Amino acid sequence: MNEGAAAESILDFLTAENPKIRHGDAKSASLTKVRNSFWPRQVKRWEGFSFASLKSAFGGRLIEEAQRKCSSLKYPTFLAGVDDFVYDEPTTTAVVTTWNHGIVKASLHAVQETLHPSTWVHSARDPQGKPASLTVSTTIRKRKAGAVQRLKPDAGAVSLCQNCAFQVERLPKDYKPANKWQSSSLSFEGATSTTGKWSSGEARRNEVRPIRQVYTYCVQFGCRYGCIITTREAFIFRIKPRIKASGAIPRGHGKMKALKKALATNGLMEYVSIPWEKPGPDGLTMNLALWFVHVLAGNGHAVDWDYEDLKSATLATETCPLGSATESSEVGPAFDELESLHSRSSSRSSSVSRKRGRSCDPGDEPNYSFAIVTDSFNTQVMSCVLC
Repeated sequence: MNEGAAAESILDFLTAENPKIRHGDAKSASLTKVRNSFWPRQVKRWEGFSFASLKSAFGGRLIEEAQRKCSSLKYPTFLAGVDDFVYDEPTTTAVVTTWNHGIVKASLHAVQETLHPSTWVHSARDPQGKPASLTVSTTIRKRKAGAVQRLKPDAGAVSLCQNCAFQVERLPKDYKPANKWQSSSLSFEGATSTTGKWSSGEARRNEVRPIRQVYTYCVQFGCRYGCIITTREAFIFRIKPRIKASGAIPRGHGKMKALKKALATNGLMEYVSIPWEKPGPDGLTMNLALWFVHVLAGNGHAVDWDYEDLKSATLATETCPLGSATESSEVGPAFDELESLHSRSSSRSSSVSRKRGRSCDPGDEPNYSFAIVTDSFNTQVMSCVLC
């Protein structure tokens, strides 16, 4: 396609080839500054996320809208030899922002009135609608305390509703350099035990930290969907507890509190990896997949114990389902509750680590806590202890 030219439909726009990218050498192996975080106890392929489910979702309305003639969608300008060289996170972000974000966001706005999607924003949002940060306060024994590290997802998604008093995060995203991270280097299925659980040893690998980081964002925001984007793939996932709730399921705030506890200690991540250079095996391209998950998040983003088949997905009855948005934004378990819960669930893996001769005196280990910062005077503490 010619840059600046117009597509004939949303589907044409979203299935255009991504530009060829030149990848430079990575200057370091570091993937994230966060070394500890929540991790899903099981990771498996998301079999239900496919072009077939896209065609069937919302009673066929999604594919109908995608194929509708639309002449206002113009491809971004992307200059070979200028914009195509990627070697670190800032250059990755520049490419994704110029190309993928531009195409997907325009395609989401084109179906704003019919499909009620969320829209891709550059930074995540806290419950008051301000850019959200996860602040990690680090206190290290035998050293001076007080080092504070501010973290936030590289991007997110919010409702396109114009009448909302605030915007709630629906789809946290992180961008990673393709020369430092790719999902194919991880053996998800091979890393599970006979019980189907992901081994703690595998979860500690450097390559897994980006997944843990975005998983933690999803737990904190109460979001079922998340993704990691590189210039080689879109790693899109959905999370839920591995075990359904037994007995009476609490409602409202009590439900979200129970869900976040379950996700912190025994969560499941289902994922797909959509390649940058060519469509996946069923014809799903990277931009089309990102558009699909944004529409899904617009019509239901909150975590739950289980989900319907994507082929059976229905449009939200309201253009902005404020009930679920408000519910997922609530704080959830108190800090000391989750800290105690984490201590019990991780005690066995800690003892195994010491038996293997892993590092040092536990007294030198940092103690982390997360908070969502709304402004310099008002900090809303979120319920998270890094595992």
